Amino acid sequence: MSRSMTNYFSHGRVRNTYHSKVTFSDNKPFGCPKCGRCFTVKGNMTRHYKYECGQAPRFQCPYCEFRSKQTSNVMSHIRTRHPGQKVYVVHLKYEDK
Repeated sequence: MSRSMTNYFSHGRVRNTYHSKVTFSDNKPFGCPKCGRCFTVKGNMTRHYKYECGQAPRFQCPYCEFRSKQTSNVMSHIRTRHPGQKVYVVHLKYEDK
């Protein structure tokens, strides 16, 4: 990194704005009735309740044992951990008990 870029970052001209938008004290009014996890957006809670809460991960990386409950997490994993490989997700099927 050039000296001018180092100075740019070290003088606080650029800051991470992600945490300034959402803080731990923000109200999260949508709670999961199964586990109590809270969400700021009702749709996120609905997705969690329907597809994730108490469920085994449904998606797996085709190149390793990484599994997740969301396809976007697996695709991000493939792009970072397996660069140059085709990006696709294996959908796991579980038998009902």
